[in-house]
Amino acid sequence: MNKPSKCFECDVGIYEEVTIDYLSQLSGGRSCVTRDVVIQRCNHCKSEMLDSKASKMIESNIELNFPGYYDKWKNRAKSVKLGEQL
Repeated sequence: MNKPSKCFECDVGIYEEVTIDYLSQLSGGRSCVTRDVVIQRCNHCKSEMLDSKASKMIESNIELNFPGYYDKWKNRAKSVKLGEQL
């Protein structure tokens, strides 16, 4: 994030970059921790926002630890793009 922006949730605070270990809760009771993810967090209400780089980092880590995890959704997205009924 180039300059601090006003929080979309509380409209009072501003987003600041913080580095966290991000916990993803997955289906089937599984979880996955992605270390050192840079996110934006509001300095007032603590609302968090992930940019595309953080999202890709998390998705890549999930795919590394749970190969094929996203296949069901990828196939569903392809079907919808082709106009098929699910």
